[in-house]
This record gives sequence, C-alpha cells and structure tokens, in this order.
Amino acid sequence: LLGLLGLRKRVKAVRFGDFAAWRLVHVVLGAAALAVLLLHTGGRLGHGLNAALALTLIGLTVAGGLAGMTIGREHAVAVRSGRRLRRLTTNLHIAALWPLPVLLVFHILKFYWY
Repeated sequence: LLGLLGLRKRVKAVRFGDFAAWRLVHVVLGAAALAVLLLHTGGRLGHGLNAALALTLIGLTVAGGLAGMTIGREHAVAVRSGRRLRRLTTNLHIAALWPLPVLLVFHILKFYWY
C-alpha cells in the first residue's frame, strides 16, 4: 500500500489525485507502521528473523525520513549535489524496502507453523 506513491509518480494510469495528498498518506502510513511495530513488540527487537524484520522496518523509516528531509531541503543546496543527494537517499529508502516483504512472510508463517 505504501508503495503506491512510487506508482503514482511513474505510471500514468495511477495519476489520480493530488501528489501532495499521496505523499502525506505515505508519511502517515509509514509512521503508523512504526507505531504498530512498537505496540506489537513492546519495544523489544526479538531474535533472529524477528530482529531482522524489526531492524529492517526501522531502517526503512530512517531512510525514508532522510529522503524526505533531503527532498525538503534540496532547494537550499547546489542543483547537482541536491539531485545526487536526493537520488542517493531515495535509492537507500527503496533498497531498505526489499527485504521487508520476505521477512514479513516468514514472520507470519512462523506464527502459524509453531
């Protein structure tokens, strides 16, 4: 669901609504995911795959925050370095996302398996 923001930017068929509203929903849902993690775990990281899942979600949120701050401050730096920094932080945010679905599936399967 949170990945729809990227689709909104890149796929013409999904370009309905205001981009600022999509971005706000993306930020709110990301923060809500972090709050759910805290409530679900009681603030503990756990062990093994549970720790990997928690750290991945935390890393994803930190990377997203860095990307958001970079985009918000891009106007205050030189054009070339601003674009490079925006690309770097956005790619970091996207790269941090990749392990999340696999870890989440294993987390859910582990619950039903044991």
